[in-house]
Amino acid sequence: MLIDNGRPELFLRFLSMAATKPTILVVDDDSEIRYSLSRVLSSRDYNVTAAASGEEAVAAVKSAAPDVIFLDIRMGGMGGIETLQHIRSINPGSWLSS
Repeated sequence: MLIDNGRPELFLRFLSMAATKPTILVVDDDSEIRYSLSRVLSSRDYNVTAAASGEEAVAAVKSAAPDVIFLDIRMGGMGGIETLQHIRSINPGSWLSS
């Protein structure tokens, strides 16, 4: 499941009802945003993985597909849209909310 914008709180509420702890990937080149979001999600008992770039995000998805991805669209290097395209090619059945 991928979330790039929209209403992520609805998905988080849905995930909180899951039998197992969901894994969330936070992708942002801004370390403060990445840290803050990761900390908030961790405090709500989610498994959180963070990536500082699109390349790191693609590698993270290849090693263990997360349940949800918070993806920054504007990043240096591989931008969010290109990252999203790579992730979709790895997992074509993933769902995208806009």
